[in-house]
Amino acid sequence: MFFNPRSAIGLATIITIFMMFSGLVEKLHKSKLADKYIENLESEIATLDKQNQDLEKLIEYMETDAFAEKKAKEILRRQKDGEIVVSLPGSERVEYRGTKAQEIDLRTLPNPQQWYYYFFGQQ
Repeated sequence: MFFNPRSAIGLATIITIFMMFSGLVEKLHKSKLADKYIENLESEIATLDKQNQDLEKLIEYMETDAFAEKKAKEILRRQKDGEIVVSLPGSERVEYRGTKAQEIDLRTLPNPQQWYYYFFGQQ
């Protein structure tokens, strides 16, 4: 006889072991993929946390008086009492001297003011 019960049980055992082994391999593969995905997400979280900290520091700086003073000097051309503005002929920058040094680009000033600084300097 070509087919006997012992060989059928052996074949069924081999098939069962193969199916269990392939399921185990598939679960291990999925587990490794999940671990890599989690690792990538954790590194992305760390990067975003660093960016968040940097932005919080920037916000804290922007809320200080030093930042407001700097912007007032740059945009409104203001200076503190006791500060001296120095302008050199041929220079494209005006430097404030006093409590804090600040440079202003003359090219951003209105044209008449640029000519005034060119001929007479800042007084």
